[in-house]
Amino acid sequence: VRLKGGDPFLFGRTYTEINALSSNSIPYHVTFGLSSCVAGVHMAGIPLTDAATSCQSFAVFSGTNALGKGLGDDTDENEMNWEMDVGGVDTLVFLMIGRLDKLRNLC
Repeated sequence: VRLKGGDPFLFGRTYTEINALSSNSIPYHVTFGLSSCVAGVHMAGIPLTDAATSCQSFAVFSGTNALGKGLGDDTDENEMNWEMDVGGVDTLVFLMIGRLDKLRNLC
């Protein structure tokens, strides 16, 4: 059994794991959950989109890459280009930031 909370295909290794299982004729079943990028903000009462505020879009970013480097790190070596195409996006959601002090570097 492999358990992963939320949406197993969102910032997970599900596709790679399914390919490995299929290549070895191992049966599997994926049960989908609700991603924290949606559940967390909804539990806090924050709408990701809202017609009353003209908020029509949102984007989700991984705060950490596969090497553990990520957004908000102080060095240029760890820089991730999350700003590349957010001009038309109303709400930004960052997952896996790791530490709240890293948010200061993003804001």
